[in-house]
Formats: sequence, C-alpha cells, structure tokens
Amino acid sequence: MKKIINYLLLSLIILLPIKLNAASGRLDVTCPTTAEPGQTISCNISLTATEGTLKSTEADFDLGGLTYVSFTSPYISSSRFEVSTKRMVIGINDDVTSTVSLGELNLTVPSSASNNQTYTVSFSNIISSSDTYEDVYIESASSVITVKIKSTINTLDSLTIDKINFVFNKDTLTYNLNTDESTINISATRTDPLSIMTGDIGQKTLNYGLNTFKITVTSESGVPRVYVLNITRPEPAKPSPSPSGGNNQSTNNNTNNNQGQTPAKSSNNKLSSLTANGNKLDITKDVIEYKIENDVEKLDIKYTLEDSKAKVTITGNENLKVGENTITITVTAEDGSTKTYTLKVTKMEAGKTLDTNNYLKSLEIDNYKIDFNKETQKYTIKIKNEKTLNIKATAEKETSSVTIIDNTNLKNNSKITVRVTAEDGSIRDYIITVNVSSLPIIPIIIGSIILIVVVLTVVIMKNKKKN
Repeated sequence: MKKIINYLLLSLIILLPIKLNAASGRLDVTCPTTAEPGQTISCNISLTATEGTLKSTEADFDLGGLTYVSFTSPYISSSRFEVSTKRMVIGINDDVTSTVSLGELNLTVPSSASNNQTYTVSFSNIISSSDTYEDVYIESASSVITVKIKSTINTLDSLTIDKINFVFNKDTLTYNLNTDESTINISATRTDPLSIMTGDIGQKTLNYGLNTFKITVTSESGVPRVYVLNITRPEPAKPSPSPSGGNNQSTNNNTNNNQGQTPAKSSNNKLSSLTANGNKLDITKDVIEYKIENDVEKLDIKYTLEDSKAKVTITGNENLKVGENTITITVTAEDGSTKTYTLKVTKMEAGKTLDTNNYLKSLEIDNYKIDFNKETQKYTIKIKNEKTLNIKATAEKETSSVTIIDNTNLKNNSKITVRVTAEDGSIRDYIITVNVSSLPIIPIIIGSIILIVVVLTVVIMKNKKKN
C-alpha cells in the first residue's frame, strides 16, 4: 500500500510541472476603422503567447464580403507557410514568448459599398503549436473587426440669401441671380454633419455687374462639390439729357450727346465651340453628355467665345469620381447676363474602355438616291421644294448616337448635319448640301411668247370683223 502511494505522489510530481508550463495564447487582428468604396486596406495579424512558448499557428478566416488581395509576412520563407483566400498556416522560426506580428492581410472593400456599411473579418479553428510541437488551442475562437465606409455625401441641405428669392436644389450647382441690393447675407447648412463646408458664407458686398460666390462641401471621404452663385447687380440707369428750347439747338445738343454716350455693353454670352480632351462637343444641347475612362481625373476643356469681351467660369472639373459628375461652364456677357452649359460626365469603372467609333453604317434619304461611303463626309443632293427631308441614319456602333441638325426650312444651299457621337464623346459630322430645283426658264419664256401671240391674234381678228 505504501508503495502505491509513493508511485502516485511521484506521478503527481512529474505531471504537475507539465500542467503548469502548458502553452497558451491568442490571435489578434487590427484593421482600419474606416475605409472608402474600392479602397484596399491592410489588417495586421499578431500572435501573443500568454503562457509558455509558441512556434506556429494556423487558422481559418472569413472576410465577410471583402476581397482577398494578398498576405505579406516576415515568415514567408518558413517551411510551414501557406496562405489562401480562406486559411493561413504560418511557421515561426523563433520562439514566441510575447507578441509577434504574423503579417499583413490585404483586403479590398467592394466599390459598390454603401454609406455606413460594415464588414466583419473573423478567425476560427485557431490552433498553435508549442515548442514541443504539441497543438495548443487558442482561448479566443475568433477575432472580429468592423470596417465602416466613409460617407460620400457632399451636398448642401439648404442654401438661402436673405434678400433674394430662389428655389434651391441640392443637385443644382450653379445659380444665376439678379438683385438691386448692395449687400446680402448667404446662409447654408450641410446634409451630412461629417462633411466640411468652406467658402463664401455670411454677409457679402455686391459690386455693380457680376459677383461670383462659391461654397465647397467636402465629404468625409474627401470628395468636393462646389456650389456657385452668380449674382448680377445692374448698373444704375443714366439720366436722360434735358430737352432744349429750339429745334436747331435740340438737334445740335442731341448730336453732341450721342457723341459723348458710352456704347451699349454686349449681351452676347454664347460659346462658338467647345471641346473636351480634344473631342468636339455639341453645344446645341441643354445638357451635354460625355463619358471618360477611369484614369481621367480632370477634363481638358477648351472653348471659343462668340464675343471676346465675355468671360468664362468652369466649376466641378476636379477629382472626377466613378459614376456621374456635373461640370458647369458659365459664360458671362459684357453686360453681366449669363448662359450656362452643363456637362454630365460619366466616369467608367476601372478596366472598362470607351469605344471611339463615330462612323455611320448607313445613310438614306426618302425619294432621293445618295452614294454613301462612311469615309465620305460631304454630299450634295438636288431636291424639289421640300422644307424638310426624311433622313435615315444608322451608326456603325450601337454605343454611338446620331443627331440630325438643321433639317428644317430648307432652301437653296442649305446644309444638313448628320452628327455621330462615339461613346468616348468624339464627333464625326456628315454634311448634306441641298440644291433646290428651279422652274425651267426657257419653256416659260416660249410659253409666254405663244400666249402673247394668241392674244394679239384674237384682238386683231376681232378688229377686222368690226371694220
């Protein structure tokens, strides 16, 4: 009996240190707390030995909707290193007795992620091995981190001017207003409290002519939106010269007054041409649609004015985002009147290219034959007396659009434009010159002579009978 007790005591003495020295630890993951749609983030994976010594670890991971990109680790050359999109096995060359970084897990947030959406990165089936190569089950079954999408809201909720009434819309970026006031107070509030608002807020003094004020709202994700207020304060009317006593004196005074008068200021606020990235744009449209590829951050906009005294202001042509962008081109005439050209610019997602084909596939005109060739851009046809023609034009590519211009009130030497706009915005114009058939002059002259001869013959015959 005494021997049995001694054996039991000896066993406890041998096993007790093993139990006390058993290894344990935990796996931690640290990701950014905020991210943007389409952004690639890095999450640090670390292993901590809370007791004993650890040599390696392995775990399954669930990315919760994020896309796996890569895993960078200082232990990539280890004989036990294997990482896939769902599992990692990492052998560690040195003994782990505290905390070591296993590497960076690089993930991409979906570009379609909505505002305030969250994603969870979790780990399960976590097993580490001790320095004696025994499996050690980590206390925490999973590690969780939440990623929040930064807000992209960059709009105003309200915009008011104390002495000017106008209708505000958060999606309308340019406002052309008039007032006789010398001072105004501009007030605005943001839609998203996380956005930043800067610019011309508060009391402002108005000069005669055009006054431009800008308010920029920058979203939490860093995307700006600019609201533009073009406020015209008309110059006061000049007093008319007093009438003079005599007619001669009045005439002389009027002549002198006319010579001293300042010429009227031009009201011409139109562009004669407009291009973006070298592509001609159709300025006859109220809204000009244009598409760009993903690597374009800003349009190269060039224009010519009908009146060189006019001025141009361009807004919204910075940091173009994926999807729809609005660029406004405001032309201010010499007299302060304005005209706005609106560009609706769609930026494509990464990897998608725009078609450049701006050719016609076919061109037909009812009741008239035309020898069409897609490389030939000028045609001449002879018509009767129609005021408009039924033209059928089909683009070579479905992504291109066709517009027919000046096909009304046709007369001799009228020019009809068939415009093909490719997906990338480039334009090709096919010009049809119209010649109107005139009545044949010789048959008319001959017919008139015959008619005159007949009338004279009848008159002469009647006179002879009377005699």
